[in-house]
Amino acid sequence: MKLIEPTIEYDRQLQAYRAEFLSPRASMDGGGSLIRFDDTGEWLRYVALHKKRDTVPDGHVPATQFIYVRESDDKVVGMIQIRHCLNDYLSKYAGHIGYSVAPSERRKGYAAEMLRLSLPYCRDLGLDGVMISCVKGNEGSRRTILKNGGVYEKDVYESDKDVYLEIYRVDLSRRTGRDAVWIVAGDEMKKLMEAASPEKEIVPFREDLSRGPVPGFRTDREFIAARAAFWGVSEDEYKDKTAPIAGIDPSQECVLCFGEDDCCRANLRFMKAYLKERGYALPLRVRIVDERDLSLITEYVEIPE
Repeated sequence: MKLIEPTIEYDRQLQAYRAEFLSPRASMDGGGSLIRFDDTGEWLRYVALHKKRDTVPDGHVPATQFIYVRESDDKVVGMIQIRHCLNDYLSKYAGHIGYSVAPSERRKGYAAEMLRLSLPYCRDLGLDGVMISCVKGNEGSRRTILKNGGVYEKDVYESDKDVYLEIYRVDLSRRTGRDAVWIVAGDEMKKLMEAASPEKEIVPFREDLSRGPVPGFRTDREFIAARAAFWGVSEDEYKDKTAPIAGIDPSQECVLCFGEDDCCRANLRFMKAYLKERGYALPLRVRIVDERDLSLITEYVEIPE
């Protein structure tokens, strides 16, 4: 997969992408008005006008257009537009980023990855944060934003379109989303995650926990006591096994990567309390990981209290 600026070489693919939104007619957000152009060359000239402040059409803001291309078959599967600044309308409703995925290519994780790849460009523009909106109730878009560090701000009503929107902010002043430090449940998981995602910074929360499941528990204290007994150490000594995270900058977002069983959920509660005590950035979040297939990573979820 690659995120690139469009060129005439993608004429056929761009028109095929456009056709998917024409019948039935659907909203093609982030497409730079491609929906109105059956001539790709004309559309590219229109897109070029938006890249510079002195050529952008009246009422618009400078913006850069990208297409998301699947390299195996050279198909354009998504489009995303980055607005360099906001006018009155954008600051209330649409934000810095608009994006869409071809109807035939949805539910494959393309939107989240496309958005992730666009954020470094936003930083290069000098933005320390971006605003992104989605239609209220659109769970797919909501998850895409949350996966990339979006923090819900408010709902707004856009009267011209008679629609409620959810407004999110993504902080670019520190590493967020997939660029955050990923904390995992032990050295074995760390090895697996590093093999699957060598570009990520991954640290183990404590020693390898692969020796077997923890006995049942009812409270965090009971869990800590059980884990300490499991290791044959005192509760205080057990807490000291969290040492590998000590070198992480507390202002940096930490993403906790665990499975979905009850033992993992107990780990999460304990880790949240541990990190909070030491001044780490909150709210902390977790990504649920299927250890049998590390490509199966679901949305961020809140860590239970």
